[in-house]
Amino acid sequence: MHMIIRTIEILVGLLFILAAALKALDMTAFATQIRLYGVLYDVNAIRAAAVGSVIAETMLGAALLVGLQPRALVYSLVLAMLVGFSGLVAYADVYHNLDDCGCFGKFLAMDPVQTIAKNLVMIALLIGAWAMRRRTAGRTDAPSRRRLYAGAVGAALAVVAACYAFADNQEFLKGAKDDAERPFAQFTLEHNGETLDLSKGRYLAALLSATCDDCREAVIPLSDLTYYPDVPQVAVLMLATEEEYAAFLEEMQPMFPSTRIDPMAFFALIGDEPPRFYVVEDGAPVRHIDTRDPTIDLLYDFAHDPDWRP
Repeated sequence: MHMIIRTIEILVGLLFILAAALKALDMTAFATQIRLYGVLYDVNAIRAAAVGSVIAETMLGAALLVGLQPRALVYSLVLAMLVGFSGLVAYADVYHNLDDCGCFGKFLAMDPVQTIAKNLVMIALLIGAWAMRRRTAGRTDAPSRRRLYAGAVGAALAVVAACYAFADNQEFLKGAKDDAERPFAQFTLEHNGETLDLSKGRYLAALLSATCDDCREAVIPLSDLTYYPDVPQVAVLMLATEEEYAAFLEEMQPMFPSTRIDPMAFFALIGDEPPRFYVVEDGAPVRHIDTRDPTIDLLYDFAHDPDWRP
């Protein structure tokens, strides 16, 4: 029975460490998944949640792996994390149509049903292990300090090393470097052999997601606006993977210049959900509008009239 208990602890611990390591391989992708849960909107809060989740999973996984005492505390924390994550996944599925929980980063997609089922299996295993441990209370498993520290530190370093092995993660952990007064100054777009520098000039900038239905409906009016000489140059900043972006361009055939931007930069510029539209001058936002019905008349008035008010 003691062997069964340790087998369960080791398997669950390894799964936690694996999940943390895969998240750490691309922290930006994991942060994007957190944003799609529809719970956190502030970029700094999303960044803190991403880093905190990886650290917590690493430490709890290591604690299970090496048999850290007191077991009751370790089991309680692990169960609390599993139950909490399951609740968040259920909420995001019902209210925000979550497709991928991000449990294993971008490397293994799991929908909400699969995720909750996985968590329920681990919860059942841990409860069973705890019940068996209570029956064998007289038998203790006391790993040596050397074994305990080596295991915990080794697991932690593996995750940290994976995290820092990629330059994008290093920039993510350091935080954004954009100008708070001129956040659009960091973006350039290539269009018809020319470079559009949003730090110079006046633009109608649209924040669109390749997987957002309302964003797709904005393509036609934004494309039509490119023919209006009295409307600022249209520039679209996209939230999309390379594959999603290529599919978006092929399917929608937009007439406006666009580019993919870093997800954390994207989230810092939108409200709750895209699309959002800005009038930008020399990299600084002049005004913005959030609308799920971006008609050409609405966008024309918004972009053309300096006295426009919602």
